[in-house]
Amino acid sequence: VFAATFISTYASPLVFEHPVASLYTESEHLMVGLKITAMLVLATFSWFLVARKKPPIPGGYRALKPQGATTLFLIILYFAFTYQVLLNNGTFWTIPTGLHSILRALAYGLNWVALFYLSYAWGQKTLSQSQKILFFIGLVIYISITASSLILAQAIWNCIIALMGFALGARKLPISLITISFLFFSVLHYGKAEMRQNFWHGNAAPLELWDYPGFFVNWFTYSINTMITSTEPDTLYSEILDDKTPASLLERASLAHIFLLAQQKTEEGLPFLKGKTYKSIPEQLIPRIFFPSKSTPLEGTRMLNIHYGLQTTHTATTYSISWGIINESYANFGLTGLLIFGILIGITLAYATLWCSFTPVLSARAFAGVIIMGVSSKTEITTGAMIVSLFHNLTVLGLFAYIAMKSFSLTHTVEASGSEQ
Repeated sequence: VFAATFISTYASPLVFEHPVASLYTESEHLMVGLKITAMLVLATFSWFLVARKKPPIPGGYRALKPQGATTLFLIILYFAFTYQVLLNNGTFWTIPTGLHSILRALAYGLNWVALFYLSYAWGQKTLSQSQKILFFIGLVIYISITASSLILAQAIWNCIIALMGFALGARKLPISLITISFLFFSVLHYGKAEMRQNFWHGNAAPLELWDYPGFFVNWFTYSINTMITSTEPDTLYSEILDDKTPASLLERASLAHIFLLAQQKTEEGLPFLKGKTYKSIPEQLIPRIFFPSKSTPLEGTRMLNIHYGLQTTHTATTYSISWGIINESYANFGLTGLLIFGILIGITLAYATLWCSFTPVLSARAFAGVIIMGVSSKTEITTGAMIVSLFHNLTVLGLFAYIAMKSFSLTHTVEASGSEQ
């Protein structure tokens, strides 16, 4: 899954002439392609050397009992979108930051697990008709509400986790669902710039629950008008290209043009950051309730954008340009850092694979695998943000496992499907 993300972030932009990547020469494209390929080869080889070992059989594990699991995860899903609704309407703006951080961790810590398991159970055909209806309604509402932030990445990843769960449960790719999802987000993407202009820079009031239908009607209207007229500029590309053609969803997924920039600036003499973007990671692991003044997980991204001239200190506080873990490793230590990162990520994911083996889908280890798979696939975020996300999600999962799960040994049978009787 980790390697597959490079199709949209690096391979496609280089092959199909990404608007910004086209500003660089073919030789620069070739060098980026060779560097990324070398990193992936090392990562895959490192993964294979470790993952081919026989997985250790765990003496025991913690898991949910199948009875009631679906109901529990439906409650978690509905809690997650309720939190998002209250966040969007400003309810949490007045509560202490530390308390808000706890509520956010509870809402986001298990949402991927809930989406994955419920989709998996649907693919396994173990959900009742009423459970299917409740899950479908909750999924559509949750994805829509997360998309209403006008930052589509989180909504897209929620959708991807659900699709992966269904595919593993059904043991086949849901081509029609993938196509519908891609078209849905592609259409929304075209109207995103005008929506941001109205809601981020205008005087729009916080969204209440009853505002969402009109919100999305306006969004689709802007999208259709933009697709027809092609006159709405993409805010990032218009600054660089000075054209009026909106970037497609696939073009916005690109990280190749950022790597090309870093490579060119290095050749022009701009020094590497030598680990500066990693220095704030330890403090990020301290809960904000104990360290209110700590920097944000986006500190690494901010430093990269300022260092390479993509943003000023002021603009870096208003919006963010994604760099990703791969470009960050190169910006810090060059090709050596990139290759070492490939080895480390391959070994880490291999040990995670072995650790999750021999346990059922309702086990804490399997759910940890879902979280690791989801977070490690978000290659557009920096290492600090990735580690913080993993730490928060796995901490919440650990507490959930301790409170809600029972201990089992391999002499007990836990239904992997988690079906309810």
